[in-house]
Amino acid sequence: MRAFVRSPFVVSLLVSLLVCLGLLGLRQAGGFEPLELAAYDWLLRLRPEAPEEQQISGIALHAHIVSQLLRSALGGHATITAASDSEEALWPLLGSVLGAMLGVWVRSPWRLAACVVGGVLLLGCAGFSVLAYGWWIPVVPPVHAWMLSAALLEQEGLSEAAAYDRQRK
Repeated sequence: MRAFVRSPFVVSLLVSLLVCLGLLGLRQAGGFEPLELAAYDWLLRLRPEAPEEQQISGIALHAHIVSQLLRSALGGHATITAASDSEEALWPLLGSVLGAMLGVWVRSPWRLAACVVGGVLLLGCAGFSVLAYGWWIPVVPPVHAWMLSAALLEQEGLSEAAAYDRQRK
């Protein structure tokens, strides 16, 4: 039984589930909200001040939004489609499972870092590509799950290797 629980597949599956549930729980509890708002505020302060003719008032912005919604409803233009909540919950789970599998298979920290960066870029490109076809998928939750599960399993592998080296001496 112990060998079954220590198998790479079971370990990666358990870590994936824990990472995904932790991330979804933090998001549901509002744990990420202060960080997201702080980052948004910081980015707004970094933005250069727009000239007076490029600024738009709140009323004009809302008028544009209503105009687009009316055009969509009356003219038959398609709006951006979003996945259901259950489908959105599967997307970070997929990211955590793939990240965990990556952490199990890639044993070099440098190669893992390169693979994680490549995966983040791939997830970002996937989100942009799907948006070009009129679908909205969240990108940040699977990226968090991807990086966290890969790092956790890489740490597990490094600690096992260190324990094995200590045993050999």
